[in-house]
Amino acid sequence: MPTPASKTAVVLAGGVAKGAFEAGALDVLIEHGVRMSQVVGASSGSLNAALLAAGIRAGRERDATRRLVELWRDDASWMRVFHFSWKDIVSRTGLSDSREILALVRREFPAMATAAVQPVRLRIVVAALRGVHATLSARDATTFEGVLSFADRELDADGDRDRIYQAAAASTAFPLIFHPVDVAPLGPCCDGGAVNNTPIQLAAAEGLEEVILISPYPAVFRTTPALEGVELVSRLVDILIHERVYRDLKAAEAANATIARLQALVAAGTLSEEQLAAVLTTQSLRPLRITTIRPPVELEGNSFTGFLHKKLREDYIAAGRAAALAALAG
Repeated sequence: MPTPASKTAVVLAGGVAKGAFEAGALDVLIEHGVRMSQVVGASSGSLNAALLAAGIRAGRERDATRRLVELWRDDASWMRVFHFSWKDIVSRTGLSDSREILALVRREFPAMATAAVQPVRLRIVVAALRGVHATLSARDATTFEGVLSFADRELDADGDRDRIYQAAAASTAFPLIFHPVDVAPLGPCCDGGAVNNTPIQLAAAEGLEEVILISPYPAVFRTTPALEGVELVSRLVDILIHERVYRDLKAAEAANATIARLQALVAAGTLSEEQLAAVLTTQSLRPLRITTIRPPVELEGNSFTGFLHKKLREDYIAAGRAAALAALAG
């Protein structure tokens, strides 16, 4: 775990209603003095990321995490998150628009970002339905991962803030539950968790070597749900989330092991510091220390159950607190 004096990046994964876990974890980290200079969010984690970034910018991190706990506990009910209409239902693009989510972010973000005190970078991942131009081996390609990046003054200006609100709403737009949300310049976008629910490499892109990953899903799944209906959908969400983070953590583990072996060669005199630097540059290798904060066992309920039960959201928040305290102690 980074020391309280260090600056680090935090990655907030999606988890639908289980995003309450992250609020509890963040509250403990900020209470213990962990400083964050970059915040990356996907899916429901983007809402936590936006409000946390606003708090960091204003030097009000503690207020931000306390408010997140309140919002998840008291306002994340089904009726305060979803907005149904017959027009939505027959549109065949979703059951609800994002009116309630947008209203929440538009209300809470400026109320928190009351000053421009500290630098911060906010990144929000969305699934861009029209695709994003990319290249592979110098040839044109398409990726569906859209990344909206905001830094410092962009969190202060009304026009840029509106893009933050749209990006956060789009990233939480779970497919077929919410309509896609238009985000400039990407067009219609939906749940960022569909393309990258644990964007660890985005967090590390600025050269920071300390990353905290907070996810409401454990390292080991032990229960097998009934694979039908809502439970089947929830397990598919689990798979999308878990498999990407597993691969990213394995890749970071392999890179760190390679660097350690090369450093051992330097210590033995077999490799010079200059040669080490050349190898690391050529192979795009650099150390990345990742602290994961996850529950030791699966949280109760599926991805949506928490919207129906306040007690369950309170349990998620408490689980987040306990997991963060365990990480700090470790």
